[in-house]
Amino acid sequence: MFIFGIVYLAIPVFLVLFAFFSAPFVMISAIALVLLVFCMYKSHYEGNNIDLHLQILYRYWPLLLVSFIIAYLSLAYPFEQADWLKHFAVLNTLIRESWPPIVEINEQTYFLRYYIAWHALPALFAKILGLQSLTAALVIWTTTGLFIALVLAFHNIRKTWHLFVGALVFFFFSGLDIVKLFFQHHVEPINPIWLNWWDGIGLSLSSLSSIAYVPQHITGTCVATSLYIYNRRLALQYSGAIVVMTAMWSPFGAIGLVSAVVWAVLKEGYRLAFSRQNWLITPLLVLPVGLYLAQGAEQIPFMFAWQHPDFSLTNFIWFCVIEFLLILGILYWFEREERTLIIILAIFFLLISLLRWGTHPELLMRGSITAVCIIAILVTQSLLKRLKRGGWHQEILVVYLVAGAFPVAAAFVKGLSMERVDKKITLEKSFIIIPEKYPEQWPRAASKYPYQYIVKTKDVAEAFGVPLLRELPETQKRWKDTR
Repeated sequence: MFIFGIVYLAIPVFLVLFAFFSAPFVMISAIALVLLVFCMYKSHYEGNNIDLHLQILYRYWPLLLVSFIIAYLSLAYPFEQADWLKHFAVLNTLIRESWPPIVEINEQTYFLRYYIAWHALPALFAKILGLQSLTAALVIWTTTGLFIALVLAFHNIRKTWHLFVGALVFFFFSGLDIVKLFFQHHVEPINPIWLNWWDGIGLSLSSLSSIAYVPQHITGTCVATSLYIYNRRLALQYSGAIVVMTAMWSPFGAIGLVSAVVWAVLKEGYRLAFSRQNWLITPLLVLPVGLYLAQGAEQIPFMFAWQHPDFSLTNFIWFCVIEFLLILGILYWFEREERTLIIILAIFFLLISLLRWGTHPELLMRGSITAVCIIAILVTQSLLKRLKRGGWHQEILVVYLVAGAFPVAAAFVKGLSMERVDKKITLEKSFIIIPEKYPEQWPRAASKYPYQYIVKTKDVAEAFGVPLLRELPETQKRWKDTR
């Protein structure tokens, strides 16, 4: 099964590398792909527990069913909010324009620089088959990723109803935001736009909320995270490639994987990280992916949490306790064999809570996806063990899960009844509409918002005088002139 996770992460990444990048970088990417295929082939036939049995569809059908329902409800008819306007703006740009997409705004040309691994394959199908295929492609593509992540995470569970429990806990697990909503009377508890917001700090979403808002971040990050749960040793050997490929799905998600990598190193030893896979493949992937994502990154805001004018130490302490410290403390008490991992998650969660990177605190919102996934998996394991034994321990977990899941479920249901998003919005139009329509989400960073998506064509990255991207008129002309 490990190989399915790697393949799922790799397909859109190499699609973007081959379709967007200039010939020298395509050659580098092709070498990386050949080495990755060769190493995975060798790993399989050396007996490294890579399960390729097709019976997984039959054995884990509850995980597939729950994944499909969640993906369909979230993606087929998403409610109107800023994130989905952005998603369809990027998708429409990929569908309508040649690759790499070039847009003209205020008589200046820009190219799309965004982590588009989730968008790329559905956009390609819609580009070939027509716009009517986009919804189906998004649902199928996301369902596949969620299913792979859940199978990797819960591969040891055999009972059908236990698989349902695992899937539901995975998606609905959340911090106790209901406590904050109870005291913050001016915020409607079931309003999906405001769910989980903490003044001056940010938020940490449940997996269900992330799928409803930002499937491009959570899908690949969950798959990458579950690779470490499934086979820690093998994931560590491929950790460089996993992290770099995840960055094209979500740079913040890739940062979040650091907690899983540190755990694997502490458990398996640092020498395993110096594998031939990491030495051979990672440098070849880091060069194009790193250059691509770093273009214009200096325009994206960064600050420490306490530098935000709305930051409050009291709010910060409450946030840490309610969002992750309480449940990690319970798990530390229950799961003695996982205490190393629990301490790492607590430290990592605390660190990313102190940093704000992005027009919103994206580092916290998206970087916490790995931690939330792992905590949900640990909670599931602990709950299932205690259901067998009985006793009051299981009541603690059940009460916590229900209390945390209530606002998540209520917000999700509220979203289903809201106005549907405009699926035809363009990228240029989104830069005008979103800050105007949702001013409360861009109080101080509206002017920086477009720079998360576009970079001027004249500023395209180069290596040794070779432009990174192909078919950008200004850079190609400059390159030819220098030759």
